[in-house]
Amino acid sequence: MKQGKWIMIFIGFIVVALISFFYQIPEVAVVFGFLVLILAYYLDINKQTADYNSPDYNQEVIAAFKQESQKSVIKLMLMVNNIPSPITFINSSGVLEIINPGFSRFISDYNENISYLYDDSFLSVDIRYFLKEAVIREENYLLRLEINGIEYQALSVVINDDKEGQGKLIILQDITKAVHDEKLQKQFIADASHELKTPISVLKGMLEIMSRPDFDDEKTRGEFIEQMTKETTRLEAMVKDLLELSKLSADQPVLEKQEVHLSTILNAVIKSLAPLYHDKDLKIINNFNYDKTLFLDFERIYTVFNNLLLNAIQNTQSGSVTISDIEEDDTLSIIIKDTGKGMSPKLQKDIFQRFYRSDKSRSRGLGGTGLGLAIVKSIIEAHQGEITIKSKEGQGTEVIVKLTKS
Repeated sequence: MKQGKWIMIFIGFIVVALISFFYQIPEVAVVFGFLVLILAYYLDINKQTADYNSPDYNQEVIAAFKQESQKSVIKLMLMVNNIPSPITFINSSGVLEIINPGFSRFISDYNENISYLYDDSFLSVDIRYFLKEAVIREENYLLRLEINGIEYQALSVVINDDKEGQGKLIILQDITKAVHDEKLQKQFIADASHELKTPISVLKGMLEIMSRPDFDDEKTRGEFIEQMTKETTRLEAMVKDLLELSKLSADQPVLEKQEVHLSTILNAVIKSLAPLYHDKDLKIINNFNYDKTLFLDFERIYTVFNNLLLNAIQNTQSGSVTISDIEEDDTLSIIIKDTGKGMSPKLQKDIFQRFYRSDKSRSRGLGGTGLGLAIVKSIIEAHQGEITIKSKEGQGTEVIVKLTKS
């Protein structure tokens, strides 16, 4: 600061000297001008210092500080109110000092001056119990709650304040989907283990028999080898289906989309299944008329309709399987209707579950893995579409696949 002051004085002196030289001003005037510059400089500094120390200036600083503080509080409250998870701050007396809209759903009548720890009329028993435990404990606290059918992970975080004492920040996170996915994963692992156990046991048993020193039955050996080939083929198919389901279960499954004519896929599927429906003397009626291209994963959509038409043929003993379409503004519905035995309401509900078989002995005999329709549903959902079933026992089944046209 001092160095800057002397530089300013020196510059002022040079300016006064130049004016004196050009305008022939006496040396006394130079000295006087120089003194005036110094005086003016000091007066300006003193004025600034006086301004800083004045009551008006202090009030301005305080007002500006309050304004900034209010802005920070408003921003903080906006953040809290826009967080979807229920949040509250409870003090050591059980008073909820801050609540966001998410938490207000649990309170029948909010009052910031009363304690909610001992009154059942305002909060549910589970939340009140958690708040009590949170206030009592001196460390962070975690508990899983179920409120109105929704699973929550409730977290209490200790907040210490020298003036106000200890309080707790309460956060409830909705984990319903995570819990549901966890149950599905456990069920899937159990089902997969069971399905893999059967062919492995068959292979192990046959190998043990064939490995005996006294085993010399060539006919039985040939039958065993044939059966072992079937079981290994089924295991290979199951592993392939499991890998496909794993890929499709990702948040954003990778699809190799291209412009395709759906009629091309349907015609190819019908042709490949011709031996099956000819053997049963079934009619395949193809009334599909949509002739524009769709942006689809060719191989996977082929898998969808191959599976659906195969199921329709296998479940229809006589009559026909009809393919038609309904075009709407943004969607195209493909309907596959058969004249088969139909489905019960329970079967319609469970049909897309992994490893589910309506006829377990028939499916295993045909080499099915029980994952076909689960894969079908996953592929359609990966294309932002949906699949529904309409059926009555003894009156056939109608499967509707709805795809987006864009």
